[in-house]
Amino acid sequence: MNITEYRNVLEDGLVETLDTKKIRPSDMVFQQDNAPCHVSKDSRSWFSTNNIPLLNSPANSPDLNPIENAWAYLEKRLRKRFPTFSPRMKYGKFCKMRGIKYHKQ
Repeated sequence: MNITEYRNVLEDGLVETLDTKKIRPSDMVFQQDNAPCHVSKDSRSWFSTNNIPLLNSPANSPDLNPIENAWAYLEKRLRKRFPTFSPRMKYGKFCKMRGIKYHKQ
């Protein structure tokens, strides 16, 4: 994912969710890993402009990131239910194989 795609996710997903749930950015701390699009100057500027505080993470520390455990749990459940599932598989392809309607945005 590049910074443009990441900013779109933030603007379309995070901001909309905060608005819907009536959460003020100052009442939260956003956690992300150290992927290049997350730590870019543009990304940090976006969070600063939107007054969303960030939780700093040391580099190469997946054990400190709870989302890694959530992804592992999800992958385990998907593999159990769908033996052909692969984490490298595109989501759209997986949905098509399973007959799930998927609308790429």
